[in-house]
Amino acid sequence: MRSDDRQSRAGYLGATFLAGSVRILTNKAGRGSEIRDMAWKDTMLYSILGFKCPYCHTGDFFVSHPYDLRHTGDVHDHCGHCGRRFNIEPGFYYGAMYVSYAIGVAAMVTVWVACSILFPDLSPTGLVIAILSTLLVGAPYFYALSKIIWANLFFKYDRKSAGPGDQVGH
Repeated sequence: MRSDDRQSRAGYLGATFLAGSVRILTNKAGRGSEIRDMAWKDTMLYSILGFKCPYCHTGDFFVSHPYDLRHTGDVHDHCGHCGRRFNIEPGFYYGAMYVSYAIGVAAMVTVWVACSILFPDLSPTGLVIAILSTLLVGAPYFYALSKIIWANLFFKYDRKSAGPGDQVGH
């Protein structure tokens, strides 16, 4: 099926991932549907998975990678590209604890289900060891992931701030 056929077909909903872009079908009340191309870099998921600045999606958010244990979760004071601040108030990232809790619970449930399906004869002790080792190994990544998710909930991407000359928000 050609892309044009898919676009014109009634009832097509969702997103299509193309090379480097995301095609989204929006349904606006009273105005029909419209298809909008959006670059992968414009998505919140790009910032989260790449640990990039929530404002410009270009600068680095963290000082180092999550498994550099001396700097785990250390956030830059401001973006090296757009200059916007990441620490907008003292204690801002305390809310990331709730996100981290949700990620931890999701990881535990995933490991439990996977072990139950793949290893049905696994003892309860083996199951606990599998879950705890996953949480222990994944803890630095989950911590960093929770902070970038929390930041993306409050800081919105702005294409204009992706330009090197925009220093709004210091």
